[in-house]
Amino acid sequence: MPVSRVLGACIAVLLLACTGTQHRPSWRPEPGEDLRRSCAAAPAECRKSAEAVASRWEQAEKEERNDEDPFQALRLYAAACQLGDLPACAALDSRFEAPRNWGEKFEALPVPVPANAPAPAPGPWAATCQFLSSGSPTACRVDQSLPAVDDMILERVRTGSWSPATLDGHAFRCWYRIEASVRPVKN
Repeated sequence: MPVSRVLGACIAVLLLACTGTQHRPSWRPEPGEDLRRSCAAAPAECRKSAEAVASRWEQAEKEERNDEDPFQALRLYAAACQLGDLPACAALDSRFEAPRNWGEKFEALPVPVPANAPAPAPGPWAATCQFLSSGSPTACRVDQSLPAVDDMILERVRTGSWSPATLDGHAFRCWYRIEASVRPVKN
């Protein structure tokens, strides 16, 4: 076989491999002002605390795990990262996955409007929900309201097919903000 064909095949395989992998954006939740303030003097110490909390949670037997530990570790890593600790940023990128909706996308959410009803204004919508380790969202609170469609979007969130938040592949309970861009569509 000619070298050019072998080289061409190798390049094609590499292109497929590179384009087939999808880099998901890192999860950088807001740690809160109090935590950021307490980490400000020594961000590396906050990262070390996060590592200790995450390690303790991962080493515990499943039935003995504290559900708050991985979310606390996530917040500590996020505070340290915001304060410039690059290893904390790397941990966020490599160890944590946010809850993910496998069904409906919320980027440009079409909202049906009856023909005889006024259409709600298009715009941003947001809610924060607690996601269980099963991936089910509960205890949702609307952060950025579009009053005409809040209930409809919340129902879509509650009935969606979500994967849970994970730390090193292990599911945990957490709070997560869902943002949507609403686009009214007349029936």
